[in-house]
Amino acid sequence: MSLPDWNLSAVVPILHPQARRAIEARDVVGLVCSTDSHRGLWLLTSNRLPALACGMWEEMLIEVWTCELTGRYSAAHWESVFRFGGRESRGRLRAIAPLPDMQAQAVTLYRGTEQQGDKFTFRPA
Repeated sequence: MSLPDWNLSAVVPILHPQARRAIEARDVVGLVCSTDSHRGLWLLTSNRLPALACGMWEEMLIEVWTCELTGRYSAAHWESVFRFGGRESRGRLRAIAPLPDMQAQAVTLYRGTEQQGDKFTFRPA
């Protein structure tokens, strides 16, 4: 995927060269770190198609999920973001960030501490 296909509006202009180098190198951490922690989700969602096309979507999603200041996003918002990648993305997400062996048992994750914050329940496929 060529660089013009990427929307770098979430990145301050002085860091555009760093972001472009990260894209060329397929360096997800470098790309996400090119923006503020509260703009990672914006960077991710505004680049859904180029990220999917070059195989960076799932890793970017996990990076943003773990690093983003996410208090202002609802569980429904995050659920829609996780669905952006489509069915083919599920296997790649599981390979990058595997869930525990669930054996037909649901796993609940909390985005927060001490079971406070948004709750997400994943059921085995």
